[in-house]
Amino acid sequence: MKHFYFLRNQWRPRNPIEYYIKKIQVKTLLPRNILDRLHSQYPLSRNEELSLLHVDAEGFDWAIAQSFLEQITPNVLVFEQKHMKQSSIASVMRSLQTKGYFSWVAKQNLYAMQVGLPRALAYKI
Repeated sequence: MKHFYFLRNQWRPRNPIEYYIKKIQVKTLLPRNILDRLHSQYPLSRNEELSLLHVDAEGFDWAIAQSFLEQITPNVLVFEQKHMKQSSIASVMRSLQTKGYFSWVAKQNLYAMQVGLPRALAYKI
């Protein structure tokens, strides 16, 4: 099937979308493997606090953040929410509240901070 586009009053052939897609293998790591690497480079005890977890994974942010939250409790969590529906954002915020966070949305990100941290930190984020 040929694809065309219109430019300067003419129809011109266009490559199919497959022309622009390249399949590559990407190495992946589970959150526990990432944390193991972190702890091997910076010898901290497992129960030491992680100050900030920032996830940006083009639509998979909350799923990845959840995987990390099963293992650690960062003081501050930031991830992109622009790919989420409003109802999903509300559900995520309720879930974070049950885990001891207060959260808010600003621009494209959802921010969550552990309850009990100085609220003045929120203004610096």
